[in-house]
Amino acid sequence: MTQPPPDNPWAAPDPYAQQPPAAGSGGPTSGAPAHGTPGYGPPNGAPAYGTPGYGPPNQGAPNPGAPTYGLPSYAAPTMAPEHPKAITALILGLVALLGGFTLGFPGLLSPIAWIVGRRTVREIDASAGAYSGRDKAMAGMVMGIIGTVILVLCIIAVIAFIALVVVGETASTRY
Repeated sequence: MTQPPPDNPWAAPDPYAQQPPAAGSGGPTSGAPAHGTPGYGPPNGAPAYGTPGYGPPNQGAPNPGAPTYGLPSYAAPTMAPEHPKAITALILGLVALLGGFTLGFPGLLSPIAWIVGRRTVREIDASAGAYSGRDKAMAGMVMGIIGTVILVLCIIAVIAFIALVVVGETASTRY
């Protein structure tokens, strides 16, 4: 069996083209026994000619062990699991910020949301892609920062109000 000449004589040979069996390998033109006969076949446990799993990709049997030679993979990319504390930071930030505006008391959770969010973002960055959820942790951290600033301003306002009331009462008792 001979191959037809290539269209371009200077082109590299096709690595997936079927090659005739080597002499004595048990091919159809050889008088040697087939590969299944003990003592004959490829040395050192190499795969026999025509073994499924080796050869051109996408032809016949699946090709799990064949190298891809830099070809793009068409498999869906796998997503890293979300960091367990990412959603915690987000919920703490939401409860602290929204609850602080409506009830006042949940605003005390703002510094906690800030700390949990900051630690989670640092852990995600240090994991080198092993965890996802950085956006949720960052949102929780930002809401914690905003809530903490509002909480500090409210505390300053309450202290200033108390100071004005005390100063106003002492000034009115003097006259």
